[in-house]
Amino acid sequence: MTEVEKKIENIQVEENKNMENNQSEEENSEKEAFELETQISELKNQVEDLKDKLLRKAAEFENHKKRNEEEKIRIIQLQSANIFKSILSIVDDIENALSFNNVGSLETFKKGIEITVNKFVKLLEIYDVRQFNSIGEKYDVNFHDVISTIEDETKDEHTVVIEVQKGYKFGDETLRHSKVIVVENKKSK
Repeated sequence: MTEVEKKIENIQVEENKNMENNQSEEENSEKEAFELETQISELKNQVEDLKDKLLRKAAEFENHKKRNEEEKIRIIQLQSANIFKSILSIVDDIENALSFNNVGSLETFKKGIEITVNKFVKLLEIYDVRQFNSIGEKYDVNFHDVISTIEDETKDEHTVVIEVQKGYKFGDETLRHSKVIVVENKKSK
């Protein structure tokens, strides 16, 4: 073999090696591309599954909120119905008293009205509505509405001396302020 032939053979061997390396690199690149495409496809599927789960959870939450609101309304309606049923028995008592023609005396009639009022007050207490006492108390904006003042040197300034209309609390909240008259002496003005 001549020197030129050897060089040609070396070049051919080198080209074959390069071709094999190029084929191997192409195969590796194709393999990597396939693996990446597979991973992308899997990730897309996971994203779609998560979106679906999220939508389902959001729908479940909305349904839960709606059921809770409906339940609250139902409870309020039942409580209201119970209160109104109790009031109806008191209305019946008042109607009976008014329709009774043979009232023995004014005292008997008054006693019947007092019983009805007491029955109504007890009903209010069942639902945590209570009267509060104002007479003798210091004026408090949270409980009292002053409708007038009077002078009374024997009483402390701003003391409630007359309760024109009773005040009521519902639990710890003031439901209705007492309408009161308080002491206000001229010398303190």
